[in-house]
Amino acid sequence: MIETPAGEIWLGVKDKFLAHVDGDTISYLTVAPPFRNFPVTDIEQAGPDAFWVAGNRGMAQVNIRTGKVDTVAGTGQLAIRSVHRGPGGALWLTTYGKGCYLYHNGRLVAMPPDVHGYLTHSHDLLFDAHGHCWISTNKGLLQAKAEDMVAFAEGKTNYIAYYFYDRQDGFRTNEFNGGGNAVAARLDDGRFVFASMEGIVRFHPDEVQPHFSNYPIRITAYRHDTIVPESGRLVLDSPGDHLSLAISSPHWGNPLNNYLEYRLSGSGRKMVARSARRHYPV
Repeated sequence: MIETPAGEIWLGVKDKFLAHVDGDTISYLTVAPPFRNFPVTDIEQAGPDAFWVAGNRGMAQVNIRTGKVDTVAGTGQLAIRSVHRGPGGALWLTTYGKGCYLYHNGRLVAMPPDVHGYLTHSHDLLFDAHGHCWISTNKGLLQAKAEDMVAFAEGKTNYIAYYFYDRQDGFRTNEFNGGGNAVAARLDDGRFVFASMEGIVRFHPDEVQPHFSNYPIRITAYRHDTIVPESGRLVLDSPGDHLSLAISSPHWGNPLNNYLEYRLSGSGRKMVARSARRHYPV
């Protein structure tokens, strides 16, 4: 359901696509046959006479005066749970099974997955006053910087940091709910509410502070058969050998947020992320 700036009420209706509510009267938008049974899950304003309409078979831009429907290329196989216009004018899409996407400057860009893969089944999202995007999933709540997500869509970065919240932070369950409109909302006092499988999760984003570790990272042990000590360094006889390092770094928050990234200097390889582990294969 959506209310336009002009005060019009529109609904997504099963087997009818879109319906306009005017007092006691309901009229249905006339569209081409392929879209009459389009399963609508969310609607976002695209212009004075246009909507972005998302559903289990993708997303389209719809002119509510003419009934013209223009599908967005690349979304046909996406089960979209929600669509929101966010910072930078981009559209944020959450999907069931394919993660989170940004539709930005006419391009559909898949956001990189979090290290745990929880973003795959995402339901809805909200933006706070500090530039963060909060995304509800089947495995908990993820927080990321919206500007980092836009930068990724623009090709300016290849990395997005996600912070994870779960039952350790006060939820009754890690499984949030979705598929309806709306399963997340911002209240007048600034608090966020997200629907979960065991009631509503409610909090004020200003009162939630991530816990990061500022302790040093130490190598406490290594495993290799042919290491030769040399002035406090580890020297490998053969560049093709395997090495496993044991890492220690105290962290008093959720261990799933204490993940490290590493790569071999000069190898040209991307950073490799590991979470909740203490042995790192090189």
